Amino acid sequence: MDEKPRPGRRASHCAALALGCLLVAACGGSSGTVARTSSTSTAHSPTLAARVCGRAASAARAQLRVAVATRIEDPDPGYLECILNGRGVHVDVVAQAVAQALGDYDTTLVHQEQTYVEPPPANGIRDRSQLPDPVPGLGTKAAWIPGQHRLLATNGGPVRGGNFLSVTVTGRSPSGPARLALARAIAAATLAVAPRGPDLRSEH
Repeated sequence: MDEKPRPGRRASHCAALALGCLLVAACGGSSGTVARTSSTSTAHSPTLAARVCGRAASAARAQLRVAVATRIEDPDPGYLECILNGRGVHVDVVAQAVAQALGDYDTTLVHQEQTYVEPPPANGIRDRSQLPDPVPGLGTKAAWIPGQHRLLATNGGPVRGGNFLSVTVTGRSPSGPARLALARAIAAATLAVAPRGPDLRSEH
């Protein structure tokens, strides 16, 4: 049911990214998992969380065409988590509002590549299903990791803060859409209303 990564020159491309990760690590790049921090807008968290999770649930309901149960796992605007359940499908949505959303996204993907790709000269792939497959037309950047049924996306820019989003789909609906199609619909709806991190300060 899921869409498979495309073959071709993936091995050499991934090997280059894996090598690049060594440079990221040497430069002190972040791990991609943003630590939970207290928010200055805690008083508004329940209302904001209800809006974001409600939009994600509406997208899931439109795709699955069944009732979708929603639970706000964490209302913090800096690390907002929603759990959705509908007809055998479980979705975990994590929306992180951070200044370095784009950088965290890039670092996470490079680390993912490094884990499953042998560096040169071997250029081997340990598990192709764990290699991120680019998803065009969603936010600034987006990628699907088939082996994890996980979509990563961001609407952040080099200077502009944004949201670093993760949508993980488990379970299966007999007549529902492919996991990627469902995750993409939920991600698009969530990014449209999720809070953004502050812009990065320019050094100039």
